[in-house]
Amino acid sequence: MTAVVFTILPVFAVVLAGYAVARAGLISAEGVTGFTNVTFYLFVPALLFRAMRSVHFDALDLLPLYTYFGGALLCFLISIAASRRWLGSDIRRATVTALAITFSNTVLLGIPLVKLAFGDRGLVILLMIVSLHTLILFATATLFLEFGGVGSDPEVRSHWANVAEAVRNTLVHPVILPIIAGLTWGAMRLPLPDAVDAPLALLAAASGPCSLVLLGASLAQYGIAEYWRPALALSALKIVVFPVVIWALGKYVFGLTGVALAVVTLTAALPVGANVYLFAQRYQVAQGEITAAVALSTAASVVTLALVMLYFG
Repeated sequence: MTAVVFTILPVFAVVLAGYAVARAGLISAEGVTGFTNVTFYLFVPALLFRAMRSVHFDALDLLPLYTYFGGALLCFLISIAASRRWLGSDIRRATVTALAITFSNTVLLGIPLVKLAFGDRGLVILLMIVSLHTLILFATATLFLEFGGVGSDPEVRSHWANVAEAVRNTLVHPVILPIIAGLTWGAMRLPLPDAVDAPLALLAAASGPCSLVLLGASLAQYGIAEYWRPALALSALKIVVFPVVIWALGKYVFGLTGVALAVVTLTAALPVGANVYLFAQRYQVAQGEITAAVALSTAASVVTLALVMLYFG
């Protein structure tokens, strides 16, 4: 229990520090945007490239990927069907809320937490999930949204053009691109000179704390008072039900054990990714519920992540 506490608390202490800085007015909304750009375009890519260049495909276990995305797509489809049948939601609202239930905060919170808890072995598994996370879930959600009526607006381009743009933007994303570059570099067994690796190591070391501070500063801009009921339901589905489904699939269907099972379950138990809010904002649907769910699930995940880590020892 002591090990779990000393793993979880430093992470959320840094998040709280970022929150306090933003609430004190020491960083503006424009400052958060600039901080986001620096973190995502400089620090995080350096970490991802250095981690993935040591991965060798011949020794890579794909079962964690089958487990995570099989469970995510299953929960995504069930959520849409349930939302439309029992809540009377239209396809757009049902899709965005389903995305909130299955899209985890894998970069800002997941990377520093898994790195601290499981080291490079766990980080490699997480980064393989991260490399496909946005591509699979965002592309799937885009298909549902575009073919669910949004694309009927004459001012919006064709369905396939929107999907093609979504795929292209995903592939050149500052998270996806360095992962692909690192995997390619490692597959070709290319050396990395110290003159290049040393500054990359410094940038990579800054990615964890900067990501956590950014998460806290971003949360300071969200509110939950008006939408706490739907946010509570989404948070419970995201950080309780979803990880249970992933754990059950991993343990009883794919036979995962040890670090692999721990990482896929912990990844599923992470709070709602802030990018879901950007998705809701893009399509002008469920912005209030998603914003509140991001904040509430992040706060509640202090407890649920500790329980997951305690379970796996």
